[in-house]
Amino acid sequence: MLEQRFIYSVVLSFFVLIAIAVLIRGLFEHKIVLALNSLLKYADDVSKKNSDTQYQGSGILEFDNIGHKLEETFIELIEAKEESYKAQAAAEKSTQVKSDFLARMSHEIRTPLNGILGISSLLKQSDLTVEQRKQIAILHQGGEHLLAVLNDVLDFSQIEQDKLNISCEPFKLSDVLETINAIYTPLCCEKGIDFIIHNKIDENALINSDQVRLTQILFNLLSNAVKFTESGNVKLTLSLKTKNDQIILYIDVADTGIGMDQKEQALIFEPFIQAESTEIRRVGGSGLGLAIVKQLLNLLNGKISVQSKSGGGSVFYVQVPVAVIETVDTSIEGQSNTYESLLPTGLNVLLIEDNKSNAYIAKAYCQKYGLSVDWQISAQNGINRLLEASFDLILMDNQMPEMSGIEATKYIRRVLKSNIPIYAYTADVLKESNDEFLSAGANYVITKPIKEKSILDALVFYKLQCRN
Repeated sequence: MLEQRFIYSVVLSFFVLIAIAVLIRGLFEHKIVLALNSLLKYADDVSKKNSDTQYQGSGILEFDNIGHKLEETFIELIEAKEESYKAQAAAEKSTQVKSDFLARMSHEIRTPLNGILGISSLLKQSDLTVEQRKQIAILHQGGEHLLAVLNDVLDFSQIEQDKLNISCEPFKLSDVLETINAIYTPLCCEKGIDFIIHNKIDENALINSDQVRLTQILFNLLSNAVKFTESGNVKLTLSLKTKNDQIILYIDVADTGIGMDQKEQALIFEPFIQAESTEIRRVGGSGLGLAIVKQLLNLLNGKISVQSKSGGGSVFYVQVPVAVIETVDTSIEGQSNTYESLLPTGLNVLLIEDNKSNAYIAKAYCQKYGLSVDWQISAQNGINRLLEASFDLILMDNQMPEMSGIEATKYIRRVLKSNIPIYAYTADVLKESNDEFLSAGANYVITKPIKEKSILDALVFYKLQCRN
C-alpha cells in the first residue's frame, strides 16, 4: 500500500508540476503578448496620429526599455519630419516670392524698355545725320542687350521651376536660317568679321522639333561666338545623320575668337558663371546663355560639348534628336507671302494703355500701316469708348490702375457680350499670365517691349483669322 501510494503521489505530483508549468507558461505568454501588443499599439498610434504620444510602459523590463527607445526614436523622427515640412514650405514660399518678384520686375523693366527700343527703332527710320545714326544705334543696341539679359534670367527661372514646356511642331529649318542670316550678317559686318552658314540639309525639309527653343539655342551660341570674336569668322554648320535608328540634327558653331583653356571649359555651362579672363569680362553678359542652352538641350534630349584653346577659337558641338516629316513641294509656292499682301487695311483700333510712351509707340507702328487708332488711358475709359463707337480690334494692356486688362477683357466678353478681337499688349511674359489673358477671352498676345515685327505678325494673324 505504501508503495502504491508513493507511486500515485509521484504520478500526481508529475501531473501537477506539468499543469503548473503549463499555467506559468501561459501566464508568461499572455504577459509577453500584452507587452508586444502594447508596443504595436503605441507604434500604430504614433504612425496614425503623427504625434509624440507617450509610451505607457511595461511590466517586463526588456520591453519597457525597447518601448522607451522607440518613443525617443519616434520623437526624433516626428521632429525631423516637421522640420522637413517647414523647410519645404519655406522653399516653396521662397520660390513663389522669387517668381512673383521676377514677374513684377520683368514688367517694370520691360515697360520703360519698350519706350527705349520703340523710339530708337522709329528714329532709325527717320532722316538723321551719320553721327546721329551711330548714337541711335548705340542706344538701341544697349536696349537689346538689356532685353537679352532680362530674357535669360526669366528663362532660367522658368527652367528651375519646371515651368518651361517643349512644343514640337513641323517647321522649315531654312526659315530659321533666313532669320539668323538677316540678324547676324549685319552684326558680323559691323565687327569686320565673316559670317558663314554651311547648311547640308535640304532647304525644303520639314523638321519636327520645338522651333522656338531650337532658335533660342542657335541665337545664344551665335551671340556668344560673335561677342568673343574680333577678327576672322563665325561659322554655323548644320547636318542630319542617322544614329541608332534615330535622326540627329548636328549643329556646329565655330569661331576664331579668344577661346578658352581647360579650366574655363569646365565652368561655362554653369549658371551665372563666366570665365575669368580679362577679355571675357570686358564683353560682359549675364553668364546664363550657355547654362540655358544646356538645360534646353536636356529638355530636347540633346547634348552639347565644346572644343577650344586659349587664343585659338572655339567650336560648340550640338546634337538634337528630331524627326524629318517630309519635303515641301516648292512648285506650289508661287504666291507672294510678303507682309504687304497679308496685312489688313483701314482698321479702327481701340488702344487701351496707361503708359504714354508705350501708347505713342503702338500708335506710331499702327498708323504706319494705315490703321486708325483711338487711345484710351484706362480700362474703364476703354469700355466706355467701346459703348460709344465700333472698332475692329482692341489692343489691351494688362497692368493698369483700378481695372486690369484681364478684368477688362472678361467684362467685354461676359457683360458686353462683344466678340471684337482683343489682342493683349502686355509686359507680362510668364506663361501663366499669358494663359490667364487667353482664358479671359483674348485672341492673341503681344509681348513688350514691342517691335515692329510683333505688330506685323499680329496684323497678319488678324487677317488670317478673319479669313477663317
